[in-house]
Amino acid sequence: SGLQPIIPVKQFSRLRRQAYSAEHVSSSRRYGSRVLSEAQCRCTGALSQQEECNTEPCATLRVRQDECIWSSWGAWCGCTGPCNL
Repeated sequence: SGLQPIIPVKQFSRLRRQAYSAEHVSSSRRYGSRVLSEAQCRCTGALSQQEECNTEPCATLRVRQDECIWSSWGAWCGCTGPCNL
């Protein structure tokens, strides 16, 4: 319905791999997930990975805006061959 896929653009430097966490809060449980994503120049393989974590019920639910922080950068990703975009 008018939506177009996002295509990585040509970059002249290596792009950094990015890892971050997200929490989803329901009335009885707090679920988390970890996501690892990277932008590549037509490299093979998946561009993102995700796994569930912290799936046990929480004793108390408390979510504060100031608890949301960026995690540190992961390792540099590699890409072999030229970017012929």
